[in-house]
Amino acid sequence: MLRLRPVLSGSSAFARPTAALPLLSALRLGVRRALLALLSAVLALPTLLLSPAVTARAHVPDYPVPEGHFFTQTAASGDESMLGFTVSNSGAVPLWSEYTRLGGIRTLGYPASQRFIWNGWVAQVVQRGILVWHPERGRAELANVMDDLSAAGYDDWLRTAQSIPAPFDVHEEAGLDFDAIKARRLRFLDGNPQVKQRFLGERNWEDLYGLPVSFDESDQVWVLRTQRAALQYWKVDVPWARKGTVTVAQGGDLAKEAGLLPADALSPEYPTVFRSAQPEVPVRLTIPKLKVDAPIVTFGLDQLEKDGSLPAPKRANDVAWYDYSGRAGEANNAVFAGHVDWNGASAVFARIKELVNGDQVVLTGAGGTRFTYEVLGCDDVECHLPLSSTPNVDEFVGFSSFAHLTMITCEGQWDRINRDYSNRRIVRARLVAITSGQGAPQPIVAEPLPYSSWIFTADAPNLVRPN
Repeated sequence: MLRLRPVLSGSSAFARPTAALPLLSALRLGVRRALLALLSAVLALPTLLLSPAVTARAHVPDYPVPEGHFFTQTAASGDESMLGFTVSNSGAVPLWSEYTRLGGIRTLGYPASQRFIWNGWVAQVVQRGILVWHPERGRAELANVMDDLSAAGYDDWLRTAQSIPAPFDVHEEAGLDFDAIKARRLRFLDGNPQVKQRFLGERNWEDLYGLPVSFDESDQVWVLRTQRAALQYWKVDVPWARKGTVTVAQGGDLAKEAGLLPADALSPEYPTVFRSAQPEVPVRLTIPKLKVDAPIVTFGLDQLEKDGSLPAPKRANDVAWYDYSGRAGEANNAVFAGHVDWNGASAVFARIKELVNGDQVVLTGAGGTRFTYEVLGCDDVECHLPLSSTPNVDEFVGFSSFAHLTMITCEGQWDRINRDYSNRRIVRARLVAITSGQGAPQPIVAEPLPYSSWIFTADAPNLVRPN
């Protein structure tokens, strides 16, 4: 048992923020300490002593949304920006599925535009190029953006600003079939072994680069132009590359820099809050990947003991939920805690460290509705909390404007003297779908992120305050 720190009378740490900023900060600080004490009590751990911290934004660089994913990495306002671009399957155009199929971030880079129409097709800019949906083929492909730049008259700019040569005269290939043209173009690679290795080292090089178009050489660089990018082997040190390295000038970045793309499509989107119109008290937590299907035990402020302590769950496989945190489907942070072990055996949250981006957590509400959340993996947030540190706990257990959940358990080395674990494991997930108890999809409310949630972000100076 553990005595709780005081909480401001009549307040809730998880209510939608509407108060003046000084009061809001004080409120969150008080409840942050109180909630951490609650979590420590549930897990039979001592309280972490926290230094004051800024109000949390529960911000990660990219996160799942219904039918897709939202990315902030290419927004112009910096690392703390909440502006970004959504890649989705909406409108029966599965760009998110195709982006994933083609390799996602590793292969295509981050999205850098909203959807727009390109040569009559739905398209979206990624760093690698322009991803275009072809309904007649049932798939998306990268556009031949270097060819498009030529057609728009940018060859002189490419040569002077980027050291990329103009295409060779295609009339030299008159009368050749595609296989003969392909073989001829691939022989361009023989001019530079390093570029050849980099080009053919991509398993799906034809999807990423298209065919070689031309090559050129100067005292500084050997350049291969392709239909979708340019590969450059540097013969001297330059500010952006060392001698002997190969860099890739990505088609999407070149199209943006050249001004080839519509300006409105390049404007970052405001984030959207997705939530349920009818949140429910969670009664069961399911993690399909881990085969976890656990009952939820509710703890509230009205259950505090006379000495201010909160009883821990009585069973190894119960999950604790705090009824003053978010409900299932609510635009708030629903906080859960569970044991990692119990009397020498594994407990309910023993394996949550195995969860990664894309794994699902399902909350079943008291009304039978199922709320599906998608994990934000540990590459996005600090998932270990050493007891010796002073982490910003608001980042994990404080209010959120988004509908997400936070799961907390113990981890690390067991200290036999203090009878405590050295670390905490934090896993978060964002709401992506709602279904009835019979599996029928239910509508999700979509609304702009409230202005009050922007005031601590890098974008605040650029935002217009609503009337």
